[in-house]
This record gives sequence, structure tokens and C-alpha cells, in this order.
Amino acid sequence: MNKEMITLNRRILSYAVILLFFSVLWLPLLQMAFSFLPEIKLTENRFLAAKPDIRKFTIHKPVFQKELEKYFSDNFGCRSLLIYLNNYLRVMHLNVSPNPNIAIGKQGWLYYDDARNNDTPFKDYMGLAWYKEIQLNKILTNLNAVNRELTKRGMTFLLVIAPNKQTIYPEYLPDSIKKYRLRTKADQLMEHLHTHLPELHAVDLRSALLKAKESAKHPLYSKTDSHWNAYGGYIASLEIVRTLPQRHAQIKPLAIPDPEIQESNRRGGDIAAMLSMSQVMEDTEVSLSWKNIPTPLPFNPVYVAEKGKESAGFIMNNSKLPNLLMLQDSFGSALIPSLSWCFSRSVFVWTHSIDRAVVEQEKPDIIILEIVERNLDRLLGDDLYE
Repeated sequence: MNKEMITLNRRILSYAVILLFFSVLWLPLLQMAFSFLPEIKLTENRFLAAKPDIRKFTIHKPVFQKELEKYFSDNFGCRSLLIYLNNYLRVMHLNVSPNPNIAIGKQGWLYYDDARNNDTPFKDYMGLAWYKEIQLNKILTNLNAVNRELTKRGMTFLLVIAPNKQTIYPEYLPDSIKKYRLRTKADQLMEHLHTHLPELHAVDLRSALLKAKESAKHPLYSKTDSHWNAYGGYIASLEIVRTLPQRHAQIKPLAIPDPEIQESNRRGGDIAAMLSMSQVMEDTEVSLSWKNIPTPLPFNPVYVAEKGKESAGFIMNNSKLPNLLMLQDSFGSALIPSLSWCFSRSVFVWTHSIDRAVVEQEKPDIIILEIVERNLDRLLGDDLYE
């Protein structure tokens, strides 16, 4: 090959590299304008920034400019594809989490903790995040006020604490997350309530779930999800119903019948979705079913929906059973199938604020406040009893 041909090939290669460079440089803008490439849908658990209003543009106050920057950061072309490729490489091949709130555990187990609670994820599990005395007293004051008010109305109040996944299945955590002290916030709170507010009925589900785990043929929590599964919710429901007559013999809810349990494959759960890996990760779905027993009749508590809160209601044709109002977070959903059998009328509301108007509407015999371990700080709020 002569020198002229070599020089020509080098020039063509140089032009091709330059063209490729500018194509990549302009690709995000072209994608935003024309959307000629399919975008991958990510699960980010937040709203992306909206396109700003040009009428906000001023030279002296850069409101529009800041909103435009946020909009571009959230919506530039091929953003979802680049995030997905980055996450796939780090999670599936390097075993590294791109999300500081998520830990890649052993044997495909994923763990979640909200850094906003303790500044550092999993700090509470490690025994490095404790409540101050003033915080414990604030929670005690809030719960005492609720318990006294509901007791005056002839209602039974239960605080139910759902354990974090790492509390029940610590053996699959990565070696980088280890216990420095055994005592956690939940331990502190339960000890404080037992000492200073023994009349409060607090149900700590940790021991019941750990005991069930020893002999269980099915997992209680999902590998790629932050929640307990249907079987874990069933075990928790058994413990809740079992503890009621211990302190309140006049309350005799219906015993929960034994279900048929089946396992099947499913795609990844909510933690996998936070990593945008739910499509490529697999998990085990544990489903329960009951045969030849009455089915609770569902109804829609309209007055709760009008307040903007998600809710569900069920009725059993047995007037001798007590009525239930349960305030819950996402862990409460797995309790509904079992608990709805046990009460004449049961209403489940997704909130941690006890609304007086809802209490007056329902007039329940029992009020359960279910809260997951990682959300215990919400008991510090002044809106616990609205």
C-alpha cells in the first residue's frame, strides 16, 4: 500500500472519529427533540423535573435557568439507557450498588435502608444510631396521648412494629455491614415503653418471625424486595391476633385458618426496581390461598378516600366479632388478607396519622398502628393524632 493510500485512510479514520465524537455529543439533544431511539423506563420513586415556564426568565433572578438545569438533568436524551447500562454493569458484574441506600448481599439478596433516618444507611442495624432521651420521651408522650384518648372511648390501641428485612435475615448481608453493638432503636424504644408506659399494648414481631424462620419451609421476606412476603405477613398476623386476648380477654377475634402455600417465580421486587434491574432479576413469589371458608366482602371507605388517603374495607358476616381500624405503611398490605378474616368490619388506611374524624366514623373496638422498623422516627411527629 502506497503512502498516499495510507494517508487517505488515516484522514478517513480521523474524520470518522470526529464525526462519531460530535454525534455522541449531540445525541442527547437530538434524542430530546426527535425521540428516535426507544427509552428504557426507570423506577426512581420520584417525580422528574418538569419543563420550566419561559415566562419565569429574568436576568436578575435566575429562577428559570435553575429549573431548566434541573429539567435537562432529569430528561436529557438517552439518560435512562445510560443509567440502566451503568447499573447493570455495577450490580450484575461488579456486585456494587449505585444507590447508597441499597446493599448487594449474598446469594442474590438485596437490602434497603433510608439514609434520611440515620444519615448513613444501615447505621441503625449496626447499632450506631440511638435515640436521645428527649426523643424517646417525645415518642412516649405522643403514644401516651393516643392511648389515653382511645382508652377513654372504650377502644383498644395496639402499636405493631414490623421488622426490617436485615433484622430477620442478617446472614445474607454483605460483609461490609456488620454489628458493632446489638442494641438498635427498636430495642431502645421497646425498653422505654415497657418501663415508662406498660399500659400501652406494643407488639414487637421480631421474636415471632425469627422463631418461625427456624422451621419455615418458605421464606418470610423476598430476596429483591424490602418487605416481608405474604407468608411473613401471615405469621405476623397470627402473632397480632394471639396477643389480643392476653391483655383484653373480652376481645375474641376469629382464629386465622391455615392457608395453602405455593411458590412461583416472579421478577425482581421494589429494591431491584430502584436499581432498574427488576426485569433481569428473579425472585420467589409466595402466595396463600384458603378454601371452603367464607370470604370477607370488600367495600370502599369513601370518606377516607375523600381525605386523599389510600384505604380498603372488608366485612365478615359475624356480628359477634370486633371491629378494626388499622393505620399502616406498605408492610400492612400483607397483613390484610389474614386480619380481614378476624373482624366483623375492618378498615385499613395507608397513613400513620390517626384521624379523629375516621375514628368517629368507624367507632372501632381495636385500632392498630402498624409501622416498619425503619420508619419509627415518624412516631416523633406532632401529627400522630390529628
